[in-house]
Amino acid sequence: MASCMTCMTKRAKLMVVLGVLGLLCVITGCVFLGVADNIIHSKISSRMPLTDKGQTYDQWRHSKSPLYFQVWAFDTLNPEAVLKGDKPEIKEKGPYTYWDERSKHDINFSDDGTVYYKEKRKYNFERSLSVGSDSDTVTVPNLAMTSVMSVLRDKDNMTKAVVEQIFKKFNQTLFVEMSVHDLIWGYKDILLEALAPLAKSMNITLPENNTIGLFTNHNDTDSDNFVIYSGQKGLANFAEIISWNGQKALKLWTSDYANALNGSLGTLFPPFVKKEDQHFFFSTDLTRTLSLKYHKEVEVHGVPLYKFVTPPDNFANVTINPDNAGFCTPAGHCLPSGLLNISNSHYGAPVVASNPHFLFCDKDIRKSVTGLSPNQEAHQSHINLEPLTGVNMDFAIRVQINVHLEKIQGFHETEKLVSVFMPTAWISENAKITKHQAKDFKHQVLDLIIALHVIKYGFLALGCLLLLIAACIPIVYKLRKSSKSEKEENIQKGKPARRRKDSSDSEVDPLLSSCMDSD
Repeated sequence: MASCMTCMTKRAKLMVVLGVLGLLCVITGCVFLGVADNIIHSKISSRMPLTDKGQTYDQWRHSKSPLYFQVWAFDTLNPEAVLKGDKPEIKEKGPYTYWDERSKHDINFSDDGTVYYKEKRKYNFERSLSVGSDSDTVTVPNLAMTSVMSVLRDKDNMTKAVVEQIFKKFNQTLFVEMSVHDLIWGYKDILLEALAPLAKSMNITLPENNTIGLFTNHNDTDSDNFVIYSGQKGLANFAEIISWNGQKALKLWTSDYANALNGSLGTLFPPFVKKEDQHFFFSTDLTRTLSLKYHKEVEVHGVPLYKFVTPPDNFANVTINPDNAGFCTPAGHCLPSGLLNISNSHYGAPVVASNPHFLFCDKDIRKSVTGLSPNQEAHQSHINLEPLTGVNMDFAIRVQINVHLEKIQGFHETEKLVSVFMPTAWISENAKITKHQAKDFKHQVLDLIIALHVIKYGFLALGCLLLLIAACIPIVYKLRKSSKSEKEENIQKGKPARRRKDSSDSEVDPLLSSCMDSD
């Protein structure tokens, strides 16, 4: 009897211990379930703000990810026929790849939660990532000649006649052959030099140093300065642009909406990204803000990311997106869907931006030239954000530069032209984190998240298991007691005990077993 009472006491104690431990584990798991997100939020919030000693600072100041500037130029195959009014035939040549080396300097943090800096860009040609040398030549519209004709469109016939004579003197034609390097980075043009003494009297502004190209003054310069939010006063507007080259709003477009500086500069975004968020980034190449919309989940080197893309409505006609009325220049002069007039930032040159290969453009624009194959995967811009930190880990910003050729009264060369937007080149600024960077990120951020998940769900699972064991002790005891009683009864009747195959034959904790057998 004493032995039985002792065993019952042991069972009761064991049930209590297991029950208490199980309950504590469940409570601990529930606590972690509630605070884990706060721990993650706090950890990331402490890491993200830009400070001169912060963890984000070095990567922001001088990007460690390989950043490339890739160019595809369009070679015009039938320039003489185009001058007679035929449809242009073009052939894409590229990529011609440059390593885009960017660094920030003159950095100044302010107490109001902002940071001022200048950014220097230097482009180094990467032959191994290119189809050929950037000395390869292409036949393209004459940028200098088309620019001059465009800015003189509304001038008197006398002025146009003088300029026509200069065209003839220097053997200017509407199409010229030039190197990819000169097309992109610019060249000193003999026509512009000849017109320079007359520019003031004609009331026209010529490109600086009489140098013209699609991205003149981009290489090895630090002409851009920015003020952005550092995140030290809160992360809601982290990395968003406040001013560019001293301007808090642009003066290029025809509405406040179009002239507004919105969003970030495309490298950093506020953390805790949601799929339903609409993000914005300011493009210095296009001198305007672009929107981004969630597209799908992707993965880069094992890091889960949200892919955001530039939707078609960025360049849509005002009939589709009324907000774009402010990008019509002059006011009310709106281009077909998919096109953006950027002549105001190119000294009046008839330069028009679009997505590469006229992706998302009006069908008449796509059919106006031969040799294009628009593809959403290859030609749409995207930014892939890590959702917890908002860090841009993989992006490609793509834009095509076109020259608008049309008949301009007073210029003989354009008499038979059919209005056409001539694709001249398209570029892709792209970067992707390296495997090493992805590994470091997973170690510093994702491993913490995994550990917290293991802890909270581990405690919950262990607690439930211990509670289950505690609940099973009386059941196991009753089964073993029933089996023992049957054995004794059979022995008394002279019958061998019948072996039962049930849960009582399963392995039992030694402590439980000793308690059961002592009965």
